[in-house]
Amino acid sequence: MVTESICFGALAGLTTVAISEWLMLRSSVVAMRDFWKLSLTSSALRAVCVIAILVVALEIGHMDPAPFTAALIVVYLGGILFEARRYRHRIETR
Repeated sequence: MVTESICFGALAGLTTVAISEWLMLRSSVVAMRDFWKLSLTSSALRAVCVIAILVVALEIGHMDPAPFTAALIVVYLGGILFEARRYRHRIETR
């Protein structure tokens, strides 16, 4: 049960990374003045996604809350760091 909770938490965290990547790929032609709007939109969508995932997963009750939440947060924060590097690279290359 704990291993399953960790795996589902990591998958849920990867969902937030996928949202960010999808927005970045979708907006490859965005002007630099709109780039900060993209970053804000990505952050807001990821935050809403994390809250929704936590509410749904913990309401279902099939998972152990502590390992699920810990795995979700670790992957989410890793995704934020990954995204920051990608945004920085994108800003520097423009």
